[in-house]
Amino acid sequence: DAIRIVKKLKESRELKENSLLDIGSGYGFFSREFLKNNFDVVAIELANHERNIFFELNGFYPLHIS
Repeated sequence: DAIRIVKKLKESRELKENSLLDIGSGYGFFSREFLKNNFDVVAIELANHERNIFFELNGFYPLHIS
């Protein structure tokens, strides 16, 4: 799904900025795909386990805020 969503957004003429707010980012699969496509990503994840895996996959920790 992440690959398809990035492709659709890049094709959209309404996209003004390449940025993503990933709320409830989990392991960061969506964030990772957007990062690979030169998007600025801010991720939010409350669960510590998911935040740690997110870090291993993406190289930064998502915010721990609600």
